[in-house]
Amino acid sequence: METILQHAVTLSITLACPYSVAFDYLSHPPHQKEWAVHFFQDIREEDGQFIATLPFGEMPIRLDADRETGVLDIYLGDGAPTRTRLVEVGEGLCLYNFTLVQPPQMPDSVWEAEGIPNMEDELNRLKLLLEQKQH
Repeated sequence: METILQHAVTLSITLACPYSVAFDYLSHPPHQKEWAVHFFQDIREEDGQFIATLPFGEMPIRLDADRETGVLDIYLGDGAPTRTRLVEVGEGLCLYNFTLVQPPQMPDSVWEAEGIPNMEDELNRLKLLLEQKQH
């Protein structure tokens, strides 16, 4: 059976902070709720795993992170991962790429009016949080 994606977009943001600071922050699941405010209501640790509270309920969250490659794959429940990557582009400068996929049940109008703008807002929040850590 073939899965057809409605839309997928990779958004990027430049982060003026050391790679190690950005990677350490992004690889810790509870930090997601600090910047991904349109999606995560809470993330708590329970019995050795993280549980995310989302607008549609709770589910386990796992983050597979590889410091060398910058891969930071986010898994919610049994679903496919959200693919993100952190790239060091210079001393104290990183690029964070986040591939956002439109859920099959999300209408195109909601994707365009909320999905993409919310993700852009969240990436800007991430930028502010990480760059404030430097001062």
